[in-house]
Amino acid sequence: MRLYSQRGELIAVCIGWATTTALLLHAAMDALSHQPTPQSPQSVGIETRPLPATATVDELGTAARLVSERDPFRVDRHAAQTAYSPNIELSEGNIRSSSAARPTLQLRGTIGGPPWQALLEGLPEHAGSLLVREGSAFGSGVTLLVVKRIREDSVVVRGVDTTWTLLVKRAW
Repeated sequence: MRLYSQRGELIAVCIGWATTTALLLHAAMDALSHQPTPQSPQSVGIETRPLPATATVDELGTAARLVSERDPFRVDRHAAQTAYSPNIELSEGNIRSSSAARPTLQLRGTIGGPPWQALLEGLPEHAGSLLVREGSAFGSGVTLLVVKRIREDSVVVRGVDTTWTLLVKRAW
């Protein structure tokens, strides 16, 4: 902190601080007391039209057609592959199984020591248990699974959109 050698210099600094504080308080009070004036849409340049008392069937049909053509809720602006209906009967034929995309993986055990190997079940395109190593890949496309890490009691398997950490349930 600088000590002021002359009394006049100290007074000038105090007056400067007092003036700054007073101006800031005045600006704050002015900002708080000022209410913005509402502007009409016409003064800003927005064209307005009065709403009709009731819409006709033709007007509603035209509006519905415009909305469905623009399809604002789909990124690709195309209709869905499957039509929505709450009354569809569910059966094996019309349900796309997500179990192929997300298999039920089970770790049956680990073998060895560094490098570890694991006995996995539920891998795509393989029935029963399979001995795997780090870096092993199974399936293709959306069913692709890669064994990322194997430790004494756990295995990490990464899919396209899911990562599993499988734990040994009990020692052999």
